[in-house]
Amino acid sequence: MFIFSRVTPIGATIIDTRLEAIVTPTEIPRLLSAKEAAEVLLTSEGALAALRYRGAGPKFRKLGHRVAYAVQDLRDYIDSDIRTGTAADATA
Repeated sequence: MFIFSRVTPIGATIIDTRLEAIVTPTEIPRLLSAKEAAEVLLTSEGALAALRYRGAGPKFRKLGHRVAYAVQDLRDYIDSDIRTGTAADATA
């Protein structure tokens, strides 16, 4: 079994080179933790968890037991809720 913590700098460079050959950096989304996403959305982690539960918040990913949000998904979520007035139906 290969343990990444034992990778030498040269080995790490080889792994990076192979990864770059397979996947371009634009294909790997920048992911934020739930805490970071909550800060971006100016809300609490609890409120973000409630949105996830209801299926009403931004798209998210489960990586094991951790929740992660792609930066682009947060941008899309923010852009989807643009308002032109305070009435419930006053969306852009």
